Amino acid sequence: MSDSREWSELRATLRLFMIWTVSSLIDSAFLALWVSVQWVVNNKVVAPLILTGIDKVVLTVFQVLFAISTLAPVAITI
Repeated sequence: MSDSREWSELRATLRLFMIWTVSSLIDSAFLALWVSVQWVVNNKVVAPLILTGIDKVVLTVFQVLFAISTLAPVAITI
């Protein structure tokens, strides 16, 4: 009787760890996708514009605000 209970506890624990692992992988994939999109936009769209002065400052401020507004809900949820 105790063997079956031990196996069921082990199965439940492994299932919980599997859920954590899969959700961590999915979260990491979305983060990698976000970083990739930011990199592509920066190198293919913004870099050819050759921004200087206030335009570059405004772009940098908006990039930082976008990064914070994207990651803040995730951090608050966690």
